[in-house]
Amino acid sequence: MAFIHIKSKVPAIVYIDGNPIGEINKKNHFCLDIESPNCFLLFALPFSKSTPITCALDLSTCHKKEEELSIIPFYGNHFDVLLNFSQNSFQMPIKELTYFSTKDIKIRVYDCGTCYLCAYVDGSLKTNIKIGEGYTKAHIENINEYHCIITEKTDGAKHAVILDSELNIKFNDDVSLIENTADYISLLSPQNDLLGHSKVTKIGKTNETYFVYENNCPKYLPLSLSALGLLQCIKVGNLSFCKGLLSESISEKADSLTNYFGNIKNIYYNSYIMNKQNYTIENEQEFKSFSFVTDNGRIKEIIEEDFEIKIEQDKT
Repeated sequence: MAFIHIKSKVPAIVYIDGNPIGEINKKNHFCLDIESPNCFLLFALPFSKSTPITCALDLSTCHKKEEELSIIPFYGNHFDVLLNFSQNSFQMPIKELTYFSTKDIKIRVYDCGTCYLCAYVDGSLKTNIKIGEGYTKAHIENINEYHCIITEKTDGAKHAVILDSELNIKFNDDVSLIENTADYISLLSPQNDLLGHSKVTKIGKTNETYFVYENNCPKYLPLSLSALGLLQCIKVGNLSFCKGLLSESISEKADSLTNYFGNIKNIYYNSYIMNKQNYTIENEQEFKSFSFVTDNGRIKEIIEEDFEIKIEQDKT
């Protein structure tokens, strides 16, 4: 049996193999904890106009990431199942936010409860991006051969998508600052991590990406969070700060950490194991689990763990 933690941002009734097993709501902090076989049929019915989710899950495949559902594996045979209900677009009026066209291409941003960007080449859909909910304004800026599509929420939060001349995606992220010059578009994207990193992306005649501290210096990092700080530094390529988080016995290995962990996309803390500092990381190809042993806040050992996914055998 596996330990399943079904999470949702909205209330919903959850069914496993056709049987109602519980309700996700504010009382249980929008999380439903169950034990289940590795293979099961999940049906989740939200208390809203959102679209229900139906999915056949096989935990032996370790993970699944789709628009409506994600599975995050953790050491100890635990799994987070994250439900992402989408608005029923058939019940929402379609509102066009911005439109751009030339002889060969067309770019359209519209809102139907969720904001989408569609780009066409010679009448055929080339790019389709779900930007998210709550965006009310959009405009398109062009520099050199790039198209910068900026969407904005009522609270001022901005998202930018940059497409090249062939409508390939060069940038797709939230931004706090957009700066245009005659030669390039510069975008500042806060990483919301412990040290206060921000990613700077410059796109124009030449493309460049690098990281800075939001206030020109790192935020204070408690030694109790050194493992998370290390992973976040590796994610942004700040290996010089990593050396200060490692004990002397392994500090010389700081330059090889990127190869060891891979290109980190997301970091998930394992709150289900009390006697270890354990994290699941997602890179471009897979999920991996790592435990950290510390001494006075310095990391002295890094252990890659197996997920221990237990495959039930056929008893017949």
